[in-house]
This record gives sequence, C-alpha cells and structure tokens, in this order.
Amino acid sequence: MNENKLVNLSDDFSGDVESAVEVAARRLRDDILQRAEVGVFLGSEDELMQRLAVSRATFRLAIKLLEHEELVTIRRGVGGGFFTRRPSANAVAHMAAVYLIFQRTPLVDVLRTVMALRVEAVRQISLHADIHVRCAPRLYLEQNADMYNWDDVREATRALNRYHLLVADLSGNKVLELFINVVRMFGNRSDALAFTRERLREHYLLMQGEAAAMERGDSAVAETLVREQLDVSLRWLAT
Repeated sequence: MNENKLVNLSDDFSGDVESAVEVAARRLRDDILQRAEVGVFLGSEDELMQRLAVSRATFRLAIKLLEHEELVTIRRGVGGGFFTRRPSANAVAHMAAVYLIFQRTPLVDVLRTVMALRVEAVRQISLHADIHVRCAPRLYLEQNADMYNWDDVREATRALNRYHLLVADLSGNKVLELFINVVRMFGNRSDALAFTRERLREHYLLMQGEAAAMERGDSAVAETLVREQLDVSLRWLAT
C-alpha cells in the first residue's frame, strides 16, 4: 500500500451520493494536496475539463469550491491557467470558528479546550533545547511591557493575542497553532471575555510568570500558570 496516497475520509463515513461537482472538486483537491507545493500549474480550463471528464458548468462550480478553500488561484492572459495555492491558517481557523459559533458551542468548552492546547504548547517550548526559542515569549512581553496601561485597550488585546499565537508557533506543532487560532477567533466574538485594563493586567502578570518558567525550562510551573489563566477567565464568565 502506498503510504503517501491521500485517503478521502468522506468515502468511508458519508452515506450521501456525491454530486458531479463534488466528485470533480474532490479529485482535483486530492491532486493538489498530493503535490503540496505552491504555484504548480494544474492546466488550462479545457485541459482540466477533459482530465476530469466534466462539463464547463460543472468544472467552474468545482473550481469555485476550491477557490473558497484557498487551494486554487487563477491567472489570466498568456501563460495563465489554474495554479496550486497554500490555504492560509487564518482562513481555515475562521471557518472552523464560524462552525463552532453556528453550533452554539458553549464558551466554557472552548476555554477548557484551549487550556489543554496551551498546556501542551508551553510544555513543548519548556523542553526545547534552543534557548532562543525558550526566551522568545519573555522578549515579546518585554517589547510590549505594561500593555495593560496602554490607552488603546483594543490594541493591547491584540498584543495579548499575538503572544498566544507566538507561543503556539514556537511549539513547532502546526495542529496546536491552528486550533489555538480557532479558539482565539471564537473568543473574540464573546463580550463576556472583553478585556478591561484590570483584566489585561491580571493576564499579563500570569503570562510573565509563564514566559519566565518556559525560559528556564520549568514546564510544570508554566503549565500551572496556563491553568490559572483559565481559572481567571472562568471567573469572569461567572460574574
């Protein structure tokens, strides 16, 4: 069995019959994901229609689906055609957040999930052999010192969110990075978690301790401080 061959999970778990558009989109999607490169020429419209054995109308609807997934880009004119594209993490996270919101997912569930993700992220950083990785969160907080005293609370909130995204990125785990981004986008829609200067200060001080613990490689303390941030957020929801 070819271990590199992509498996379409919908083949195993969906009882629905795919439409011609969905079949065409799936075939082209699998082709793009197997290439896993940006800017690869897939073909002209006529070439791809012939390869997929579909009508022009079906092909254009399938391409619309893949454009929405940010897997395809279209170049017009001489040398144009359809090319592979790398979907952005923000776009994927946005759609996942929209799904969770539509499902009326309880905010408490989201907070507990992000706690588990962040615990793993700080553990990975604390265990990292490179001191430059371990000290990066502390340096970021120093560059944004006293953010809770900034006049612009919204900008301070964005700076705080960038810290969490930095930690996710430094963990080296793309799954953690993506889902922490999903939860951040979900949380941004909740008035219950809106930051005041006092709330920013409370979180900032906990993050300072977390960053210091990661730098010295103390994963136990770093993980404890992440959980304390969850407790603080849950307390806000209860008030």
